[in-house]
Amino acid sequence: MFYLSGPISSNGKSIEENKTRFQRCAATLRAAGIDVYDPSVLDVPGWGWEDYMNLDRLVVKSPSIEGLIMIPGWTHSKGAIEEHNLAKNLGKQVLYLKEDENV
Repeated sequence: MFYLSGPISSNGKSIEENKTRFQRCAATLRAAGIDVYDPSVLDVPGWGWEDYMNLDRLVVKSPSIEGLIMIPGWTHSKGAIEEHNLAKNLGKQVLYLKEDENV
């Protein structure tokens, strides 16, 4: 399973626009036979950014996550950069989607 990583609360777009992009990307990848974990579907009342990041770190570290798929614009996201660096440090595979790949 691959963890989908990219901007959710940053990059100048609304959280809803970013979540829609995540979900569209996840659907496209699943249709291509790629199993993905989409963190954008989580919505826990009362949780802030750090709460989500604490969970995301645990998920990225999980043995069931073989790597990350980075959504374009990830370099503008503090959380996605942290997830990317964590995955690299753990020796996990990291794939990079291009802007023109309908995401």
